[in-house]
Amino acid sequence: MSAPPGVKQQQAVRISEQLAFIIKTLLVKRIDSSFYAFKQTLHRYHEANRAMLKMLANDRVFIAPSTT
Repeated sequence: MSAPPGVKQQQAVRISEQLAFIIKTLLVKRIDSSFYAFKQTLHRYHEANRAMLKMLANDRVFIAPSTT
């Protein structure tokens, strides 16, 4: 039995908020260890987001295959 759409949306919002918190925490730890590493991480995030936006604009999102 599948959950109602509203419940799935609430779960998606909760999961994205948790993920955002984890990313913020990791970025704070990164800047504490090295400002250069922090800048490199921001650059990688920027490039990953740019690639995702390009895929979305082209109506094609590639997902890495499972390794299990």
